[in-house]
Amino acid sequence: MTRTRLFLPGLVLLLVTGLLLSTPAFVNAERDPLAPVVDMPSPQVQTIPDDLFTNEQRASLAGVVNEARLFGVPLVVRVITMPTSLQTLSDATALTGVVPTQQEIVQRMAETWLADEAVETSEGAGDGILLLVVVPENDHTLSTAAFATGPNALPLNGLTEEHLDRVLHDVIYPFFANDHIATGIHSGVAYLSYDNLFAVPARHQRSDQQQTLNDITSIAFTGLALIGVIALGGLVFWIRRRDPHSGQEADQRLSPFEAGALTRGRVDTNVITAALLHLITIGALRVHMQKSGKMVLAIQESIPVADSFARDIMQRLAQEAGEDGLIQGASMRRIQDVLSPVGDHLQDSLATRNLFNRDARVETTWVVLASAALAAFAVFLLMPSMMAMSRLGLAAMLMIGIAVVASLLWAARRSWTSRVGQRALAEWQARPHSATDLAIFDTIIHQHVLIDAIGGPDVPSHIQITRRLRALGAG
Repeated sequence: MTRTRLFLPGLVLLLVTGLLLSTPAFVNAERDPLAPVVDMPSPQVQTIPDDLFTNEQRASLAGVVNEARLFGVPLVVRVITMPTSLQTLSDATALTGVVPTQQEIVQRMAETWLADEAVETSEGAGDGILLLVVVPENDHTLSTAAFATGPNALPLNGLTEEHLDRVLHDVIYPFFANDHIATGIHSGVAYLSYDNLFAVPARHQRSDQQQTLNDITSIAFTGLALIGVIALGGLVFWIRRRDPHSGQEADQRLSPFEAGALTRGRVDTNVITAALLHLITIGALRVHMQKSGKMVLAIQESIPVADSFARDIMQRLAQEAGEDGLIQGASMRRIQDVLSPVGDHLQDSLATRNLFNRDARVETTWVVLASAALAAFAVFLLMPSMMAMSRLGLAAMLMIGIAVVASLLWAARRSWTSRVGQRALAEWQARPHSATDLAIFDTIIHQHVLIDAIGGPDVPSHIQITRRLRALGAG
């Protein structure tokens, strides 16, 4: 098991490293969408004529555009005047059979302007956004605006075509209708900055390569993940149902420690601590508290110990004790580790008598290895799922995670008591026992009451002793 614990993290690390180094070339690094646009060559605001707005209005518009750029929006504003309304141009084109609206005319003008000025963060980026406003000299309330965007401009965080249209019609045009041109532009740009930061981002469209990878991930990899989860669940179900000793007779000769171990399903810390408390109760161990508050155990070899498991505990403590018969310092701090071989010996003895499942450790290893293999597949699935934006792939990873955690928790907490052991325990409980045996059994199965008691160093002494013997400290 130790080799397995060391091997699995290394395997996972190797898989992750390999995936990172083998990332396909089509995942290209792009500009950070929230990075400030500071070196954009195009000026923030230009008007034709130059005196279309007052100096204060021009400074305010330049400031709000610069603010948008600081939040990552590569925006420029261009405002031009025309002698008359664009409706005149619409009427003139009616002779050709095509009647564009004022909005369509300004939209085409904006797109042409964007292409001619090359509004973008860097050469070839194609990520610029232009707001063009056309103001008729004869009636400012008929002003028309349009957004033109480069091929790589949208979506940008929360900015989408829909958001630009909403800003245009719901924010800018109501101001234009009241002849507040500069205010409408200022408010529209401010809304762009807000949507960029706080609107819900649009879902990115997959490229052809991503779509292919998404199909592979959603069908093949997700199918393999489902098969793996079903296989792991089947393994756990088979182990739960499997009991090679179910038809044998129960061994009725149980000590209270063995009965407690069968109830717990393991020879765990509760069983070993109960043995130590029993030895303290009969006087085979004496507790001394040093001035520093540390506990010391003194072995009293003259006190007879009837139970074989308790005697094994005493012998192991005697090997660990110093010449003065005291157990203290490091030995006291790691007393559970010191006594774990005695617990393993009792566990093997119960397995030999078919009261514990002999194959429990092997079965646990099967579950651990199967879970590790499935977890490694989930790590492998992470990269293609993210690159392909595959919801099914991420769902498969979540499904694997739940299955692996559930399987490992079950393997760690499962009872090793066989059906033969359950019958033997039931027969032991049905018979009368001495007060000492019942006290040992109750200490094993109800030890959590002492451990979970509220309080610190001022709790009763028997609770402090129990916690120290479990290497939990005094409080």
